[in-house]
Amino acid sequence: MLYCPYCRMLFDGDTCPDCSSLGRTPAPGDFCLLTQQPGMFARMLLDVLEQNGIEAVSQATQGATGIFSNMNMEIYRIYVPLEHLQQAGELRDELFSPDSAVGDDRAEAEEEET
Repeated sequence: MLYCPYCRMLFDGDTCPDCSSLGRTPAPGDFCLLTQQPGMFARMLLDVLEQNGIEAVSQATQGATGIFSNMNMEIYRIYVPLEHLQQAGELRDELFSPDSAVGDDRAEAEEEET
């Protein structure tokens, strides 16, 4: 795995798939791209990361387009230190999985009906 210091992401291969820059070996303390999310979801994830002691920073990108263009919805990139990238990814996946808290409530309601 190599690291792009411009896009702040890990990748396989010789050049960054986003900007075509040459990669370098990642160093401890490098902030790496975890995800891109609309504002509401970014804030939720940032709260979860903070609750789990993971430092994170966010950067607003261009506003959304298409069906969301009239909703003034910004997209945020969330970065975490390399040493917390795996744990942060697991928390992200758990938070946004179909089996998250909303899914659990539905399962309980279905059990009560039977």
